[in-house]
Amino acid sequence: MLSKRHFVQFANIVRGQHGAADGPAAREVLRRVAQKLADLGKAENPRFDYQRFYEACGLNNIGTGWTL
Repeated sequence: MLSKRHFVQFANIVRGQHGAADGPAAREVLRRVAQKLADLGKAENPRFDYQRFYEACGLNNIGTGWTL
């Protein structure tokens, strides 16, 4: 079973890759990875908070969706 500690680590990994995402395609891949990890979190815990996880990953909600 995955715990909050695991998802904190996942978010830190995603956030740590921002500098390596040097183009639109790389940023989109990183965003999709965060989305898949969040989906896993929701499957593990129905109370999982997508917004909190995305913010921990360093994604921004600009009104059109979550982006780097």
